Amino acid sequence: MTKEKFYEEERKLIEKAKGGDRKAMEDLMDRYEPLFRKLCAGETRMDWEDIRQDLAVSFLEGVRAFTPERGTYFPYYIRQRLYWEKVHLVERMMRRRSVELQSLAGIENIADESEGGRDHLEVLKEIAADLPLSKKERDLLSALLRGEKAADVRKAMNMSRASYYRLRARLFAALRKEKDRFWDMVK
Repeated sequence: MTKEKFYEEERKLIEKAKGGDRKAMEDLMDRYEPLFRKLCAGETRMDWEDIRQDLAVSFLEGVRAFTPERGTYFPYYIRQRLYWEKVHLVERMMRRRSVELQSLAGIENIADESEGGRDHLEVLKEIAADLPLSKKERDLLSALLRGEKAADVRKAMNMSRASYYRLRARLFAALRKEKDRFWDMVK
């Protein structure tokens, strides 16, 4: 198939898809499946399916927003749109994880919002006692509650920086699940 025929066929599919033809939209998505796979491949910071779904939504929005009168070929337009969508997805995810890793991400800071009630650290210790935490996670929680610095904790626990932050992220995720219970016990 020549480029002209390919572009003409694709233009017709885009017009049908913009008009609400579901089959045309599916055909367009099938054509660009290799692009979806390429953009998702090698991404280790996010789940492949999460990226794929967000890119699919961006693709659908891109088809509806595409205007061929501007003189841009659809393949170029959609590649750029999906590439930048992935970049923004990863940036948002990295920002969110950075906040989670650098603090208790709301677990110790939510105590500031409460007035009166029980001691927040004691409640946090009570909740942690009921959780199925590993010995390392319990040791890390104890060190964090004592206010020890990350470098000191890593050295004492003989951990690399990466393993320290992974363990810390798992611990915070477990604690974050118990946020409602924390509030009930504090009041």
